[in-house]
Amino acid sequence: MPRTDITSTDFKSLFDGKIISKYNITDICVIDDECPNHILIRDCSFNELRITCRDKKNIRIDNCSFSDFLIEGNLENLNICNLNNCKSIQIEEGGIDFIRFANSDIEEVQIFSQYNNDSNNINIDRLLFLENRINKIILSGNINDCSFWGNKRLGIINCQAKIKKFIITKNRFGEEQTEDCIVDELFISEEINTEYTLFNADLRKFVFVAKQNKSNLTIKKCEFHKIRFVDTFSNSNIYISTSTILDSFIFDKCEVSQLTISNLDLSRTRFILLDSFLNNFRWHHVKWSSDIEFYKNDEEEDIAYDPIDTLRLLKQKAIQLEDVFCKIIFQKLEFSSIIDRIRGAKWNNNKSFKLKWFINPLRDFYLIFHSKDDFSSVDKMIFYLNRYSNNFGLNPLRGVVFTLGVGLIFFVLYVLNLSDNNFQWGWNGFSDFGYVLEEYLPHFCKFLYAGHKFDFMIDFSPNSYARIFDLLGRIFIGYGYYQIVRSFRKYSK
Repeated sequence: MPRTDITSTDFKSLFDGKIISKYNITDICVIDDECPNHILIRDCSFNELRITCRDKKNIRIDNCSFSDFLIEGNLENLNICNLNNCKSIQIEEGGIDFIRFANSDIEEVQIFSQYNNDSNNINIDRLLFLENRINKIILSGNINDCSFWGNKRLGIINCQAKIKKFIITKNRFGEEQTEDCIVDELFISEEINTEYTLFNADLRKFVFVAKQNKSNLTIKKCEFHKIRFVDTFSNSNIYISTSTILDSFIFDKCEVSQLTISNLDLSRTRFILLDSFLNNFRWHHVKWSSDIEFYKNDEEEDIAYDPIDTLRLLKQKAIQLEDVFCKIIFQKLEFSSIIDRIRGAKWNNNKSFKLKWFINPLRDFYLIFHSKDDFSSVDKMIFYLNRYSNNFGLNPLRGVVFTLGVGLIFFVLYVLNLSDNNFQWGWNGFSDFGYVLEEYLPHFCKFLYAGHKFDFMIDFSPNSYARIFDLLGRIFIGYGYYQIVRSFRKYSK
């Protein structure tokens, strides 16, 4: 049935207690105090609708379309359902007990005073968004309860309202789960005591700012690409569980009273602390990554940071929580970050190296004496020895390879400085190779014992240089044995 074209004057004459249905209002339509207290509008099309009443009314708008919808009045209930292609809904001022947006496609919802930039004259007791598709939401003013339930798509949510209770979830009041609630960007900035709950939502980017008073934030069963806390001060309590953070987890100038994370997947996450203090930080059943690129900067957020302090703090927290496995991960990443700083971006970003097992040690030996950084050559040498001998106490197999390797190097140098030596370089077939093994392998096994006798090859007349290499070999072989033992104790507290 086609809609009837009428003017706003004709529209007001229709208020006789019946349902207003199937009209096309061509000019600006105003609902004011002259209209009845209960209004039901269905299947209508508006160019622009304004609500300016001061007496509290109950208004339901169902299956309508708007170019613009402006509210500047007091309402008891405003129920907006099944809107199609609504461009803009603006709430400029007034007191509203309950607003419900349901099953609607809306370009933009603004609860914001554009005239005087003072949103204290906007007071809403309860605001509910249910199963909508909205590209942008701006919230300000005083809102007692703000809830997002089962929305199909939410673009950018900029929340600077004074909200006492805030919920985003994809469940609908305990019933079966709806489609995922997807939010492109959620920005929250508040100044009063507030309780926030995010449940079963997919948020591309989440920024939380709590500058002054106590805030409680609970996040459950959500997926984030980026999550960032800014200027969140000492009275804030944050609880995050059963969620996934895909890109970055950032605390920027924060001093959080209590942070608890549990059943969290941080295997692909960069955990970043920028001038922040986490006073009571606890985690349970968290999957940390052992090879995440902590040193990578965030170009989108304009973040350039050194991860060493962050990793050191996480390691200390793991020690306090007696979480040995996480302590090992953070310890490895901490030292690896120091190595990355010494190497610098030029070496780290070069992907063209072949035979890295051979080139990397030579490159690192060069950088010990030629890189420009805050570390002395002795400190850098110690870092590299720890890396190649047992990977900072984490890999006993590397300790075995290191011990055999340095033992072989110093044994060959020792043999080359024997006066009565039949050893010659070159390949003369397997028969001569077998003779060399038979002749020198028993002596090599003796050489690997750091306490072997100085005259264990006295029949070959070692010279002074041979004895020097023998002494150096004992030192590095003993160091290798120590690193093997140390790496087997990596799970100790």
